[in-house]
Amino acid sequence: MSKLTATIADTVYFCFDTYSAAVTHYGKQSQAVIAMEEMAELTKELSKDLRCNGDLGAISEEIADVEIMLEQLKIIYGNRAMVDRIRAEKLIRLADRIKDQEERHAL
Repeated sequence: MSKLTATIADTVYFCFDTYSAAVTHYGKQSQAVIAMEEMAELTKELSKDLRCNGDLGAISEEIADVEIMLEQLKIIYGNRAMVDRIRAEKLIRLADRIKDQEERHAL
């Protein structure tokens, strides 16, 4: 294993361990509530941005918070593989819609 591969693997394990530790330490219900709160904070920052009062730093921070909480939700619900499959299907559909629309506009 290369040094870079080892570093990436170590980082992945560290992140997963930290997400799992948070769920264990704070509890599933508490982390689900925190996930909702973090999503609301991201919604607020995006709304501010649409009103021309956005702050890229604040938006970035809230995106990071939501991503952390989404990882914990996948642990709580044990549905990582299902989420990955559904995300892949949705991305394919999105790519197909974009392609179809571009082809229609090219006519």
